[in-house]
Amino acid sequence: MKVDLHNHSVLSDGIKTYTDRIYQARKLGLDFIAITDHDIVSKEKFIRQAKEKGVETCLWTEITVRDYDISKSLHITAYSEYFSLELYKILEKTRNWRKDKIFSQIKHLRENWFSISRENFISFCWREESLNIFHIANYMFSDWVKEDNIAKISEITWKKLDSLEFLKYFLRDSWEFSKFWCIKVPEYEPSIEQCVKEVINNSNWILSLAHPNFSFEREWLQRFIEKFWSYVDMWINAIEVNTKASKIWVETILNLSKKYNLIVTFWSDSHSSKSQKHWKFWEMNPYIDSELVKEQLKKFKTELWR
Repeated sequence: MKVDLHNHSVLSDGIKTYTDRIYQARKLGLDFIAITDHDIVSKEKFIRQAKEKGVETCLWTEITVRDYDISKSLHITAYSEYFSLELYKILEKTRNWRKDKIFSQIKHLRENWFSISRENFISFCWREESLNIFHIANYMFSDWVKEDNIAKISEITWKKLDSLEFLKYFLRDSWEFSKFWCIKVPEYEPSIEQCVKEVINNSNWILSLAHPNFSFEREWLQRFIEKFWSYVDMWINAIEVNTKASKIWVETILNLSKKYNLIVTFWSDSHSSKSQKHWKFWEMNPYIDSELVKEQLKKFKTELWR
């Protein structure tokens, strides 16, 4: 049994089209696929195309939320037969907030003599729907402007950074050079309570806490376990095993799923990029067997289509 309920397309920060993903799913023999683009609900066209090729799917999105109790950003993968107009409005506001940050960041870099412009950046990305800082890092090290930017970065840092290191040290708001280069805009992230409420007011739904092994680092493991009951209390009914989750994270997730009678979702968070954080489309976690995937997919479909 093969599924991938968490991966990305060109509509957000992946490099594969819907058609590419369907082709991959067919080639690999996947039984179920969901492309959970960031803060974008799936297109009906994809659902039709997938079904025509014999691959099951549903409506889905990956929602950016904020747990204001612990000041932490989280991602929730949501699956449903229908999403409300209010949720669409929330997702649009999130995308617009992210675009404001991106274009402010580009302006700041350009004013400090990096080779980047808004016009060329958009041409390079060929979309404005769901931009994020990964797109800036990819542009800065593209063949269009790579030599100029590598020289500028070396001048500043005396280091030779690649695109992921540039993102980490320049564009994230907690690293070595970020206090000079990372642009902050007035915060907007919808609360986890607000988004969950909008999803569960609809028809059948599944809300899964995505990649907890990334959202909560190792030092957060015990705190995550203590905190998790509050997410279940607000009707989150699934939890994800990410492909790169360690043995202790897999054991923790499976224990929580049994304790709270949750569905387990899977897995890759594939962007089809060079990032070491994201694995290949569908690649299995070594601590999970196919029988568990089969069992959980059955529960997933029963809950979604009951």
